Amino acid sequence: MANVSLIFYLVIGAVLQKDDKTITGFNIFICSFVFIFAASTASNAYSYGPDMVKAFLASIKIFSLMLTPTNINAIDEPPQKLLTLDHFKCEIEFKDVWFRYPSRPKQWVLKGLNLKIKANDCIAIVGESGQGKTTLINLLLRFYDVTFGEILIDGVDIRSYDVRNLRA
Repeated sequence: MANVSLIFYLVIGAVLQKDDKTITGFNIFICSFVFIFAASTASNAYSYGPDMVKAFLASIKIFSLMLTPTNINAIDEPPQKLLTLDHFKCEIEFKDVWFRYPSRPKQWVLKGLNLKIKANDCIAIVGESGQGKTTLINLLLRFYDVTFGEILIDGVDIRSYDVRNLRA
């Protein structure tokens, strides 16, 4: 009840701040409405405090990740050997490929993978979630480089191809 009394005290004080010093029901209603909703909003905002701290810490991690330079520069890297469709024989080979993500340096995703895909081969890569299916494509398009081994397209290491051209 003390909170309601305080609100009405503040309302009356706000209404009397006006130049004409008249108190109307409409003025009291408007001021009450403003104070009640301001108090409600402030109390709700207080409950978001822990989430705001979590969001702030997450944003620091995101921006530090965005500012981390990558080993594979697809923008400023000078053009190397171009991979064109005219010369593409459609042969892809993974030779003794070992890979682990930089964020998990102790966990191998691929260990000694050997895979040769010839032109007109129809293959399926299946497995449970987290077994490296998407990683194969990410490595092939050089979103990451292999830790050990090599990936060849038509007998040429993909690191010698222009990254933009390779991804296109």
